[in-house]
Amino acid sequence: MSEDLAKAIRIVTLPQVMVFFLILLLGDQIPVWHDGMAIVLLCILPLLSYLYWRITPKLREQGRKSQRKLAIAFSVVGYVLGTVYCITSNGSQTELFMYLCYVTCGALIALSSYAFHIKSSGHAAGVVGPVMILSLRVSPWFLFGLLLMIPVGISSVRLGRHTPKELLLGSCYPVVVALLLQLFLRG
Repeated sequence: MSEDLAKAIRIVTLPQVMVFFLILLLGDQIPVWHDGMAIVLLCILPLLSYLYWRITPKLREQGRKSQRKLAIAFSVVGYVLGTVYCITSNGSQTELFMYLCYVTCGALIALSSYAFHIKSSGHAAGVVGPVMILSLRVSPWFLFGLLLMIPVGISSVRLGRHTPKELLLGSCYPVVVALLLQLFLRG
């Protein structure tokens, strides 16, 4: 795989792009107007971390590590705000399921990265998470979406962003979280 193709795959499968399609595919399972808020909190806010990193010289000097920390922080803030918004505005069970998947996986990635110094792939979690949510809430046919992890994994390793172990760990979080939540959140 060429480096250009690897970069293109990582851009097309950014977690923020994947969650955008998740929100669209959930359709009427998310109340009217809540989909817009989900796009702001799950897509736009996390993407703003990259802009903030780029315009802040001190962060740029620290390199990719500071970019990753900032992306995790912005993402988790968006996930927490989304969960609170969903609960306080009577969101649907599927919407709550989505936010709880994201906030739990985000917390697990942050915890493993900063408390245990074990890097797990947020990119892998961002691909597998929507697949799991859609397969449990819409149709099991969405499990075929896990095949996206093949090019994502190859491109991540090719670019030196993650090891296979980091990709596997990041992929496991949404699988376990979604299956556990499915036991407790019906409807």
